[in-house]
Amino acid sequence: SSTAEPAPVRPRYIIRDAAYALQPRPPINKVVENLLNAGSVSLFFGEPGSKKTSSILSLAVCVALGKPWVGFATQAVKVLVIDEENGENRIALRLAAAIRGELGDASTQIEFISLAGFKLDQPTAVQEIEKLVRERGIGLVIIDALAEIMDGDENSKQDVQPVLSAIRKIAETTLAAIILIHHSNRNVAYRGSSAIKGSIDLMVQVESDNGS
Repeated sequence: SSTAEPAPVRPRYIIRDAAYALQPRPPINKVVENLLNAGSVSLFFGEPGSKKTSSILSLAVCVALGKPWVGFATQAVKVLVIDEENGENRIALRLAAAIRGELGDASTQIEFISLAGFKLDQPTAVQEIEKLVRERGIGLVIIDALAEIMDGDENSKQDVQPVLSAIRKIAETTLAAIILIHHSNRNVAYRGSSAIKGSIDLMVQVESDNGS
């Protein structure tokens, strides 16, 4: 019987030079025009009841279908929703409503995982998600919610920074756009350490008027 070859070990870093930096680069793919680039990390936050999850599921379905989302053109890519907050039944119902609302069907290129217990302050979870994104051909990852994918304190830079660095690494190595769903604080700003704002490319506040 043959023995499988071990997977090549990726070096921790590669030293590049000026000639490498000056090489022509392909244009950056726009997952959502003027909003989300391939390989970017974004954070959408809002108060409970602001419909932030429903809004992002609407965006996710539009991207999966290649349809415009609230006026923004999209590039059709496969979407993965990592749900650590709602539970399988609730997220399935909400996702089904979004798919029907955009006239999608069972062939819509969107998948979801619910309550898997991913903790991105643990290296094994980072590797597992990176592998999933690569093997499933994912172009957009939705993570709901930031507080649920870490064991540490979201108000502590020391706890938050490694998680955000891990998410950045997944985005950089896979070129998938990543959206984190997060909560507001009592002042209606995003909740947690100032390291959050400094570690992402785009921050969007989601609001909903009473009765809308």
